[in-house]
Amino acid sequence: MPQKLLPSQKLLCKILSYDPDTGLLKWRHRPASMFRESVSRTADHTSKMWNNRWAGKPAATSINSSGYYQMTVLGSVQRAHRVIWKMVHGLDAECLDHINRDRLDNRIENLRSIKSADNALNLSLRTDNKSGVAGVVWNKRRNKWAARISAGGVFYGLGYHDRFVDAVNARKQAEKIHHAI
Repeated sequence: MPQKLLPSQKLLCKILSYDPDTGLLKWRHRPASMFRESVSRTADHTSKMWNNRWAGKPAATSINSSGYYQMTVLGSVQRAHRVIWKMVHGLDAECLDHINRDRLDNRIENLRSIKSADNALNLSLRTDNKSGVAGVVWNKRRNKWAARISAGGVFYGLGYHDRFVDAVNARKQAEKIHHAI
């Protein structure tokens, strides 16, 4: 899914403050120069209204359906961790990973820019996994443990094994080969 373009690092740092210890974003005070004049209000009046309501308050308070903090930045809904990455590094990342898998932990030390395929390696076990090991399943028909792996969109069968430990070892060897773990 293509990511929405973020404003420049300079503008993000002008309108937001970031606490790397907590991972939280807050709205900064905005001068009248950041607001337009309208028929009913001056830029100074709009600035005072905005600052009274938002300045110093948390910026990303809503959680989207995927479990990430999100916020509206200059009329565009953005995921908070992407905003933080750009504020700190000045770059838009292709894919960001929460290292500890906690999507609400936006401390910079918990974020890393990686390729989308590598992000899939940090997924939790599926809820229907009964073996406790990704890519290792019990095959009832053969009465053996089956090992398999997916790499680059291709599924590889790693054989059927009498012992669980052998299937796990086959999977771990394949991870080293296909994912350079």
